Amino acid sequence: MKKTLIAIVIASVSTMTVADTTIVTQSNFAHAETVHYFNLQLDEVDVNEWKMEREPVNMHNQTIIRSNIDLLYQTAVVDAKGGATISVPQSDVYQIAQIIDENHYIVDAIYPGESKTITPDMLTTGQHFYILKRTAIDAGIEEARRLQDETKIEATSATPYKGKAYDVESLNTVRSELEKQGPGTIYALGFGRPDQVQEPHFSVASATGWGGLSGDHAQYLLANGTGDISQCGAITMQVPPLDFDNGGYFSVIQYDSKGWIDVEKAGYSASEMTPNSDGSYTFHLSDGSCADKLNHIEVADNSYYWGVRLYKPTDAAALTEYIKALHAKGITAVK
Repeated sequence: MKKTLIAIVIASVSTMTVADTTIVTQSNFAHAETVHYFNLQLDEVDVNEWKMEREPVNMHNQTIIRSNIDLLYQTAVVDAKGGATISVPQSDVYQIAQIIDENHYIVDAIYPGESKTITPDMLTTGQHFYILKRTAIDAGIEEARRLQDETKIEATSATPYKGKAYDVESLNTVRSELEKQGPGTIYALGFGRPDQVQEPHFSVASATGWGGLSGDHAQYLLANGTGDISQCGAITMQVPPLDFDNGGYFSVIQYDSKGWIDVEKAGYSASEMTPNSDGSYTFHLSDGSCADKLNHIEVADNSYYWGVRLYKPTDAAALTEYIKALHAKGITAVK
């Protein structure tokens, strides 16, 4: 009799656990994934507090999928009730504090020397938002850390965040399905305000590059690799339409099939790359078989992605067309 009662209790608890979570589908994936990132942040620090990455992202310390390697990241979940002011210190290097709401819409972006106050009416849901701050390391790690320390949150409320409970298994399943659609996605339609995004790009971007900037601030290319890393591949880029005089820059990187960095030197920023004689840039990818080639990026597995990030476009529409042309050109084999 006792065994029967125990079995009934266990079954009831199991059913309750399932019943108390929401199954994830493509239609609610962006919200579910954002709740996931909010919770990861709050596992480490409280509301209104920074989590600082004091070293550039590498294969050993990455926490957000498809991170860049030439920036320092800092993140926070902030309570907007009563208004929360975010201030970014003045600098000549690239900095941006991106404001993301719980639906993964981009609320605003704050550049060096700016302060902005975020209130709940600016969010599409709830009263909490996520800050994803990027600080370039062009002027050195110590300077980047100083700029991190001087980026301020002034909040009037610290209400704990409680997100909706989603089923983890279905979240992982939907994410995996959406990731397959990453190559070729128009990321300029995947990140932004509700009036800037379109499906399926929005859901795919939430899965393959959560926390990406809207197209007027940055744009992205993600493409499949060659499939045979023993053969040297090359990609040549013309100089993109970016505001280089005011911190704009681009970088090239490769990720494994799940979107994680799996080698020590996974890419280059433009300042590290050696240009061609005509000002264009060529980078090479292989398992090391052509490591002597210009701007070589090591690849560890035949199943990989290569990507390009382009910050501060001078013309967002022109940059979108530039990315489409670069994607269409793809990787060429080097004899």
